[in-house]
Amino acid sequence: MLVTVLPSTNFLDWGFIGFVTLRYYQAMKRSTIDSMQEEDFQRGGSSLKRIKRCDSEDFERLKDLQRSFVSEGLQDPLIKGLTSFLTDCGFSRQDIAYIIAPLIEYEDEKIPLLPLSSIKRRIMKRNMKKREEVLRKVIDRATSLRGGINESS
Repeated sequence: MLVTVLPSTNFLDWGFIGFVTLRYYQAMKRSTIDSMQEEDFQRGGSSLKRIKRCDSEDFERLKDLQRSFVSEGLQDPLIKGLTSFLTDCGFSRQDIAYIIAPLIEYEDEKIPLLPLSSIKRRIMKRNMKKREEVLRKVIDRATSLRGGINESS
């Protein structure tokens, strides 16, 4: 008795092997790059990396994070992005803690469970204005330290 093998079985097997190989390669590449960056940072060669990493893509990413914070109230991505950006630009931990303190302490005004639409809109507008003020404070603190971000990188 012969067992019929579907032609797609071999394709699935090789597809699975290719997928596993690709994921393994990506993981190895990522860990190698991370260890090389960490080693370079420990050797003190991070000044070139800081200059290279503080480019327009980082600024665009920060602008997007700022927009999402102001419009939607997403704090965590902005805190993480701003912290990594300021670290790459050479700010100390104390400076970063001082800069992002208003952002960490900020909380939105809670919207009642069943509000009228006008009350809900009013609260949302107030929250947006407060978020813009918090963002202004963060930017003012960053520019007041060491003459600003551009000069410190």
